[in-house]
Amino acid sequence: MRRGSKTDNARRTRFQVNRPIRFERNWLNKESNASSRNLLVEISSQRPNRSRRRESLTRVRKTNSQDKVKLASLPREKSSWYSSRDPLPRTNLPRLKISHGIHSTAMCAPRNELAISRHRSTCCGVCTVTGLKPGNPRWQNQDSYIISEDFQRQTNQRCYGVLDGHGEIGHLVSKRCSQQLCEHFVKSQLDMSLAFRLMQEDLSQCELDIKCSGATCVFVHLHDSYLRVANIGDSRGVLGHLDGANICATPLTSDHKPDRHDEQIRIVACGGQVSCRQLVVGHSSNGPITLPLGPPRVWYRRNSSHGDTMGLAMSRSFGDAIAHGLGVSCEPEITQYNLDLADKFLICATDGVWDVIDNAQAVKIVHTLYERSNDWDPLEAAHTLCISARNRWQSLSPMIDDITALVVDLHRALACGKQGKGRSSEYLLRVDLSIC
Repeated sequence: MRRGSKTDNARRTRFQVNRPIRFERNWLNKESNASSRNLLVEISSQRPNRSRRRESLTRVRKTNSQDKVKLASLPREKSSWYSSRDPLPRTNLPRLKISHGIHSTAMCAPRNELAISRHRSTCCGVCTVTGLKPGNPRWQNQDSYIISEDFQRQTNQRCYGVLDGHGEIGHLVSKRCSQQLCEHFVKSQLDMSLAFRLMQEDLSQCELDIKCSGATCVFVHLHDSYLRVANIGDSRGVLGHLDGANICATPLTSDHKPDRHDEQIRIVACGGQVSCRQLVVGHSSNGPITLPLGPPRVWYRRNSSHGDTMGLAMSRSFGDAIAHGLGVSCEPEITQYNLDLADKFLICATDGVWDVIDNAQAVKIVHTLYERSNDWDPLEAAHTLCISARNRWQSLSPMIDDITALVVDLHRALACGKQGKGRSSEYLLRVDLSIC
């Protein structure tokens, strides 16, 4: 049998594709009348025009052998979803109620409740609110905190702290630090600088990839009336001090920003670069005209073989292995303070609070609740401070940072230390935040 040419085969193929397919099936016995004996179905295999409405088979009518199946074109029913081929009519988009933050149908379902976690201990209360990142509905809170109210099983020693993670696994870095920092503090024989270095070594040797992830930290050790505060990064500790009838904010820490003069000198000496992102707003004969965009950062390449550039907005942190090779440090700044009766409470918080509320405002918010009653609740104060910060974030930006505030009643802490009251466990660590 002679094979046909390619042209003949192509013609035959085109004919077979475009030809209507005819099915005939005898499924009745011979006694059935001729009008119901055959069911003829004619289906066109031609590709339908996308601009036309979709044709749907609505019914099959049994008739005599001359009748065929009839197709009826009906309008397509409205659907709550659209394929990529369909045009997306803006007027038919579902309206989404905005409750807490800005949501989009492309991001996530509306969130009716705040993702919030609270904890009350003998002398303090802590509250944390998960932030909102547009485009990332599965955002995890990267803040963690430490509460140890019978440190080394001594009720006159207490440790508190808050940590703020950053980077892809920042939540895991801050969690590990909150779990291990007290132990390293014991190993270092209460040497805060050594404890922070041991914590950095711990992160370098564990299974976490800390090349581009890290955490800030403010860590407090209270021994009777002697207070020591160590911090790295932009988390902050503030003391509420009563001066006569006025409440004053006494800062116990200083933010570590790359543009702080002493910090910038160290980073540049180690080969790092400190600058802001630049937004091009025009051009001139001398080149592009730019404006600074965002905070100053320490810039580095995540991968030397690619041009993937990263910027770190603080000059001291845990983790951040690449940036630590360019002058970023885990060495804490330590403040020592002797408490007196005028010192009422201590606030430790992450930058989710301090970016929108200054020291004086935060102390005033807490003091408003403090002066209502001698038996005031530090947890209520921490909660009020977090909600105030979140409301301010909502009024400023579609992005909301993670917010954590820890408030300590200093008079109660000193009284419990003298009376020997405290927790039975050595460490009371509340990390990895639950969502209500």
